[in-house]
Amino acid sequence: MYVRYISHEVRTPLNAVSMGLQYLLTEASALLRDASVDLLDSLKTSKSACLQATGILDELLLLDSIEEGKLPLYTETVKAKETILDSVILFTAQVLHRIYPNQPVLHFKHKSHMQSS
Repeated sequence: MYVRYISHEVRTPLNAVSMGLQYLLTEASALLRDASVDLLDSLKTSKSACLQATGILDELLLLDSIEEGKLPLYTETVKAKETILDSVILFTAQVLHRIYPNQPVLHFKHKSHMQSS
């Protein structure tokens, strides 16, 4: 119950900030054009941070529901090695994209996912 209350108290002002940032982004990009790229970048970063914080709140609420037994969980057997390799491949692609943002994104797949012809 505490997590839901805190989530609500944080989410309400966070949504207001997010909507304000979206408005500023829309208006600033129309008015400023190339004059203040740094300001536009800051607004985009702030908007992204708001969305990330909202996502964290959603995950906390999900965990709270699991702990309270309100969300059923199902067990499933998975192949740990393939799951770990898939995760490494996913994050490697993301890291490469951050290091080389202007390069085309390469999509890697574990060989177990490839189909032979």
